[in-house]
Amino acid sequence: MYDLIILSLITGGVAFVAGEALRRKYKGSNEISRKLVHLLHGLVLACWAFIAPVWLIISAEVLFFACVLAVRYLNLLPWMRQVGRVSYGDLLYPIGVILAVLLADSPAVLAAAILQLALADSAAAIIGKKWGHTKQYISFGQAKSVAGSMAFLVVSAAITGLFMVSGLIEYSLALLIIAPLILTAVENVAGYGFDNAFIPVVAVVLLNLA
Repeated sequence: MYDLIILSLITGGVAFVAGEALRRKYKGSNEISRKLVHLLHGLVLACWAFIAPVWLIISAEVLFFACVLAVRYLNLLPWMRQVGRVSYGDLLYPIGVILAVLLADSPAVLAAAILQLALADSAAAIIGKKWGHTKQYISFGQAKSVAGSMAFLVVSAAITGLFMVSGLIEYSLALLIIAPLILTAVENVAGYGFDNAFIPVVAVVLLNLA
């Protein structure tokens, strides 16, 4: 078990360093760079849901929270916070994960909830950034795009459906329809980075019903 955990950490670390090198070389978007970290963090956690004990996941997220506080206090990696809006998402991410870990009924529910944040939320940000300029709207004081919201809905439905079809989560047609809609609404109304905390928690609560 622990060799897989170490391997996932090394893989995530190498991917992060490679992403940062590419960002510096090609002067890429800070939003995309941030979402790359967001994505890698979530993918590692989704794997850990099946192989790591609860105490280890919570301890890792507490450590991550402490590191984020230190980075903010020392003003390290400033590009991580240059998103053109007020956001506490980096602090709220580990809080959301810890709450999801405590609430999840099974490793599969936890993994699916984390992937909603890692994949669906990242898709919304990246698609919205690239193709969402023409059709935008304001939700609770923050700009959102139709393209970004649709991307979240589609990816969220795909994740939920995949876990149900694979048998990891019990199939429920009602939940397959309702859960992505509710999570998309949460992503829309939870501004200032609070979606990082609310999405995994709401996803766990919903998927526990399956």
